[in-house]
Amino acid sequence: TEQSKLNSNQELTSLNDKMQEYKKQIDQQSRSRHSVNESYDTLGGDCPQPLSNNYDKKIDEVMQSSADGKVQIIRQGYLFKRSSNLRGDWKRRFFVLDSRGMLYYYRKLRSKASVAANKLSGPISCSPEPGSGALGRLLSSHYHAVPTNDDKSVAR
Repeated sequence: TEQSKLNSNQELTSLNDKMQEYKKQIDQQSRSRHSVNESYDTLGGDCPQPLSNNYDKKIDEVMQSSADGKVQIIRQGYLFKRSSNLRGDWKRRFFVLDSRGMLYYYRKLRSKASVAANKLSGPISCSPEPGSGALGRLLSSHYHAVPTNDDKSVAR
């Protein structure tokens, strides 16, 4: 039993070391891929990329400016929304996140809001760990961001 405990502890230590190294690599990659200006561009690539720490600071500045009465768009793009019915189908929606923390989503890019807005609380962030930050919790529970620029309909 002592030997198995020792082996187990060694494996846990090794696993923790690998996890820490992986987190460092992700941080380095996200810093090298994104600048503040690139964060406001449309999404690209095969999957959503983690945002840099500078982006969090920029969001905080925009959120503060909304206290002065200025409403700005923080982020916009496509996402998949999970339906509330029993089947739980995924539907593609265009979303807009403004500086007041309001998330609006539309059936089509230029249509009027088809669904009520959701209120988000706290600073918005998106990080590699699933479910971290207000936006991460929102996206991980019912939404999946889609990095596309086209307006093709989704097969249902």
